[in-house]
Amino acid sequence: MIREEHHNILSIVASRMISRIGDIMFDFANNTFLAGLNPTSLSVVAIYQSLESMIGVLFNLFGGVIADSFKRKKIIITTNILCGIACITLSFISQEKWLVYAIVITNVILAFMSAFSGPSYKAFTKEIVKKDSIS
Repeated sequence: MIREEHHNILSIVASRMISRIGDIMFDFANNTFLAGLNPTSLSVVAIYQSLESMIGVLFNLFGGVIADSFKRKKIIITTNILCGIACITLSFISQEKWLVYAIVITNVILAFMSAFSGPSYKAFTKEIVKKDSIS
């Protein structure tokens, strides 16, 4: 039983870590790209970042309610799959005019999904780690 619990803990930590690293790389690449378009493109960067923050603030509350109401594992898997589909779809857009809009829209989708998966990750951790395992 301890071996299975150790495997579960390692899996959840690794998946969250990989997801966060991907989020950071995605944000860095997009901020760099959007800021480098032209001197006035910093307003697009501001929109990009503010939409992400506003969605996080507004929908984290709903994400917590949904995490408590539905199966957390399904929420995490579904949101990660949808985020992957959004990023893969973004990679097929090659025209710079559409790419700027697509980056902002994809970031909105990722922020929305993160608002639901974040509370699920936190609540799911409590399910797989026993109280006597916490030091």
